[in-house]
Amino acid sequence: MFAITDDGKRVELKSDGTWVFASAAAPVANSGFRKARWGMSPAQVQQSEPGANWEIQENLCLFESRLADLSCLVAYIFVGDQLCRGKYIITEEYANDTNYIYTQEQLKEMLIKKYGKPDTDNEYWLDDLYRDKPTEWGMAVGRGDLSRFTFWRSPDTDICLSLQGENFVCNLTIEYASPQLAGIENAQKEADTLDLL
Repeated sequence: MFAITDDGKRVELKSDGTWVFASAAAPVANSGFRKARWGMSPAQVQQSEPGANWEIQENLCLFESRLADLSCLVAYIFVGDQLCRGKYIITEEYANDTNYIYTQEQLKEMLIKKYGKPDTDNEYWLDDLYRDKPTEWGMAVGRGDLSRFTFWRSPDTDICLSLQGENFVCNLTIEYASPQLAGIENAQKEADTLDLL
């Protein structure tokens, strides 16, 4: 439940009687990724980003860019020539992997400003070796011991901020997906697998 204070601030009232100030930003509707809309063809998506130096692969169009002063790849994923997902793949490299934790937290705050409170915000530990050592959490991510996933859901777009790792490589991404086209994508994946069997 939400309430408005006498000075106009919005607060969230919790069931235990406590309260917190709610985010000032109202969630923003989104029905695509960047300037593209779900269902667009690869040619239409490329027209929406005229200055991009495109790399074209099967079912994938991508280019290098910057997001929040971070190096990244911008990827558009297609099924049957329809845009179904978009993704920022952070390519910024750090000498200390703990910087990925800080960057993930900064990106999460920016996403909260735009889309409001996340629907879910989870942290998973497979091995507790570094759990009590926050300065080593980047190492834990790179080892695959720590992963974080934050989700925002709307009728038109699902957003997932993820930080995970494997073999001492950290992967930080923001993925936007069309819930309406997820069934088409899953059916295509199944058909591709069945073709291989």
